[in-house]
Amino acid sequence: MERDIGLTYALDYPDDLSGLIIIGAGMYRKHYPAAEGDLLSKLVTMPILGSLFLHTLLVPMGRLLSHGMMRATFAPEPVPEAYGRAVRALWFRPGQFRANREDVLAFGQACDEVSGRYGEIMAPVVIAAGAADPFPTLVHSTWLHQDIPHSKLIMHPGAGHMIPQLHPGIVMDSIRVLTSLEQDGAIESH
Repeated sequence: MERDIGLTYALDYPDDLSGLIIIGAGMYRKHYPAAEGDLLSKLVTMPILGSLFLHTLLVPMGRLLSHGMMRATFAPEPVPEAYGRAVRALWFRPGQFRANREDVLAFGQACDEVSGRYGEIMAPVVIAAGAADPFPTLVHSTWLHQDIPHSKLIMHPGAGHMIPQLHPGIVMDSIRVLTSLEQDGAIESH
């Protein structure tokens, strides 16, 4: 749930896009679970101790913790078996894990730098969120819709946090909504 790159791109390069779809994203420091840093992120980014942890304890601990982490991320929906296999194969590579944790630690400051500018986005924006998402993305989606008044907010009943993995139809519906907004001229695009 790192700073939404799409929103930053829309702010920095407004003439390079015709619309934007945001799906279950984190966009603000407030209510972001690790906004001030979490213990694991701080540990793995420490100079010597972090490297030692990443190259010794990460894989055995990660494999034990990954099941609960995935269940929490997908809740209330089930974790697809193929996704779980991919996570166990890829998440716990030391360099990748450290880079992810560095992103988590940078999230708060990055959001502070751009969130006050979201209202400057003039491109059409569709914001899709799962109504059953256990993370603060519902709050963030509502705030973003308030900050970008010409946006379209769509809440999907029964969908959790992992919409692209579990509900590709929602992604396609969001694209259709964005396209219709552009065609109807309901939102002026660049």
